[in-house]
Amino acid sequence: MRTYSAAIIALALLGSTAALAEESSFHNILTTSRTIISPSQYYQHKEGILVEADIASSDGSIKVEDGPLRTDLDIKGTAFGAAGFIAINPSLVLGLRALQDRAEYENTLKNKNIVLQPSVTYSPVPGLSVAAQVNIIRTSFKAEGADEKTSKANNFTLGMTAHQEAWEGTIVLSTKKDGGTNEQSIPQKVGLHGRYRIVEPITLGLSFEQRDFSAISGEGFDDEDETRIGVHMEAAMSETFAVEFDYYSTTAEAGDKDSDGSEFVLMGQTLITPTLEAGVQVSYATVDGDGIDSKLVRPGLFVSAKF
Repeated sequence: MRTYSAAIIALALLGSTAALAEESSFHNILTTSRTIISPSQYYQHKEGILVEADIASSDGSIKVEDGPLRTDLDIKGTAFGAAGFIAINPSLVLGLRALQDRAEYENTLKNKNIVLQPSVTYSPVPGLSVAAQVNIIRTSFKAEGADEKTSKANNFTLGMTAHQEAWEGTIVLSTKKDGGTNEQSIPQKVGLHGRYRIVEPITLGLSFEQRDFSAISGEGFDDEDETRIGVHMEAAMSETFAVEFDYYSTTAEAGDKDSDGSEFVLMGQTLITPTLEAGVQVSYATVDGDGIDSKLVRPGLFVSAKF
């Protein structure tokens, strides 16, 4: 486990100096924007109730080469998500997100994940927020000709965000869950994200994420830490329309030292009424590995409403 105490101290100091600063004016769809990496960023919701929902489909393929043999499989899937956030007061936000994700590999394997994420976000002083979240994960998978297998895993996420009017910095940690097998285990994850509004309509950001697969490698596995670097741009095209672009580069995808990946994400959102937003998102992801190559296109829709 690498130590990030210096980053935590720096964020705390920056947050304390922002005590008299104006609250951040960043605005995101909390459950869909890739610039949201931690529940500590839910500080953006200040009053009332916020409800968000999203739906996405996925379509792609995976190619597996084992010596002279080659297998091509089509991948299809769907995902549904919903979330609610209640601002008890401007400093305290309670949230709950639910997600169901299904994938099917050309009738050879079916996989389903259900995730519940209750969270608490608290701002002790203006310009600084901290959060805790529980991740309740249920997974089932069924191979052709075999019985369905299920697994359960729970872990925790802790986050801290410091922010002022033109910038924001976040650090997040999700704990490891050792389930005894690779399928039932969750790697520890550390993430960093920072963004700065260079001019009024444009914000640029960078993110870093590391998942410690090496700590949960089972017998016969030699997994490495997955590292993911992201570049982000947000642009307000008008008072009612905004876009977001994200690019990710990943090494040791899912712990496989021979697999590297990339992903492009484009999102657009529009303000339909003062309390209702909707938008579209599409991502294109590829993985290039030693004997395994895959690509996946994932379009989706989302809506956000305040009450």
